[in-house]
Amino acid sequence: MQFAVHKVHFIMNTSVLLAGLTMILFGSGVFFYIIGLRESSAAYAIVVFLLAQLLIPALRLPFEKMQMNSRALLFLIIGGIVVGCGQFTYNIALRSGDVPVVVPIRNLAVLVTVFLSVVFLGDQLTPMRVLGVLFAVIAILLLSSS
Repeated sequence: MQFAVHKVHFIMNTSVLLAGLTMILFGSGVFFYIIGLRESSAAYAIVVFLLAQLLIPALRLPFEKMQMNSRALLFLIIGGIVVGCGQFTYNIALRSGDVPVVVPIRNLAVLVTVFLSVVFLGDQLTPMRVLGVLFAVIAILLLSSS
């Protein structure tokens, strides 16, 4: 029984570590993206950025078994279209606004994701998670204030 507790603890620590690494990678990737965006058109910036993102998962394709049904395909296409629209509006905001204001506001997307996952996927909002979301919102609002 004790082994299972340690295994869960290890998995949680690994996921937190990977989430932290993801935060660093996304944050620095967006930084480089902003520099490139300022010197190119929005549509071309999106295409080049997305093609570059495809390189890493494409390297894994030969090692993975194809698993996708029509429902998964539909949701992936819808998600891609919605994120593509969001990326386009984000580009325009980055080109015309202040990065320290635009980026934190864009990161409020976590609220939409949490809301949708609770309503449609049945994820649980514990008091601690609500507090975490509130702190994240407060931090983002403080970062985006003048």
